[in-house]
Amino acid sequence: MRMSVSSASASVPTRFPSRILHGEVAPGWHIIRPLTIFVEAMEDSGFLVSDDLFSMYGMGATVEDALADYSTSLIDFYQILEARVGSNPHNRPRFLHLQSYLLQG
Repeated sequence: MRMSVSSASASVPTRFPSRILHGEVAPGWHIIRPLTIFVEAMEDSGFLVSDDLFSMYGMGATVEDALADYSTSLIDFYQILEARVGSNPHNRPRFLHLQSYLLQG
């Protein structure tokens, strides 16, 4: 799981227009509510995909690789929150918010 976008790279990125992520992002995982993501080309090659809502990011050699890495990070975050909802009630609102965007099944 990745969280701090600002620590992802020391290079200065080139940001492209935002995109909307919706639909299946991994087998059995769906974005059910449009999620705005940002794609940045890094100076040292590669791409960074991030969001401002959950502060997650993914990196890859191609945009597709970065999107796949981002999706994996978002799913990991979902699973961590889901596992901790019972032991820490402060996780419940965060989990419900994430669940309003990402669902398994």
